[in-house]
Amino acid sequence: MNFTGVIGHNISYSLSPIIHNYWYRQFDINGVYLRFDIAEQDFDVTIKGLFAAGCKGVNVTIPFKQQAFDCAEILTPEAQKASAVNCLYRNEDRKLVGHNTDGIGLCRSLSHLDANIFNKVKTILIIGAGGAARGIISTLLDVMNSDYEILIFNRTTDNAEKLAQSFKTPKIRFVTHLCRADLVIQTTPALLSLENSILRFPKDILNKPQYIVDINYKQKNNIFLSQFSNDIRKIDGLEMLLQQASPAFGLFNHAHAPEINDSLRNLLLKSL
Repeated sequence: MNFTGVIGHNISYSLSPIIHNYWYRQFDINGVYLRFDIAEQDFDVTIKGLFAAGCKGVNVTIPFKQQAFDCAEILTPEAQKASAVNCLYRNEDRKLVGHNTDGIGLCRSLSHLDANIFNKVKTILIIGAGGAARGIISTLLDVMNSDYEILIFNRTTDNAEKLAQSFKTPKIRFVTHLCRADLVIQTTPALLSLENSILRFPKDILNKPQYIVDINYKQKNNIFLSQFSNDIRKIDGLEMLLQQASPAFGLFNHAHAPEINDSLRNLLLKSL
């Protein structure tokens, strides 16, 4: 039996097992996808134990994407560009490969929202400077048209500055305050509340964006998204979760990346 899973800390909310186990049933593959919720100091020993026990691959989530990058024996171009890993799997030579599907997952979810979005937006504001932000930015650089700018805002300005400078392009810079943009992508893992003022936009720019994305999901009454007017196109991270899961499933099981259908979308929505 194939066994795969997701590894992180405080991830009881994760819907990844629903997605992958749906595909195991759909394609009649003898496999199971599990949730590995571990203490922050236990990542390395857990990864070694899982793959020694025959694990075919794991999705890596907060806070382990940098540790996954460091432990991989081989890094794909996507992981190298992102300097972060959200997938670990064994290749045919039994080497531990680190890959990143965050960027492609986000970009495909944006295309699902609007097929022409990458030609429409000129300014993108990224909130956060962690592994997810890095993976998303590295992929945006490949899909955007020539006339655009990416701004990075983070609670710790030094981290935003380091992330911006790491890409070595004038198209990316850090900002010290929330500002106007055509597309806003919220990548931080913070549980949002009315008191979390760092994510509350000034009233004079709440109606300015065309698109708003929060890569988190399963947040009832999402305060970040709800502060923007209803005529702005908004999505949470559920579609991104699906879009990054598909290539991961293919890699883990040496199969084609499965197509995402509305039956699976509806199953996830019901689980919320």
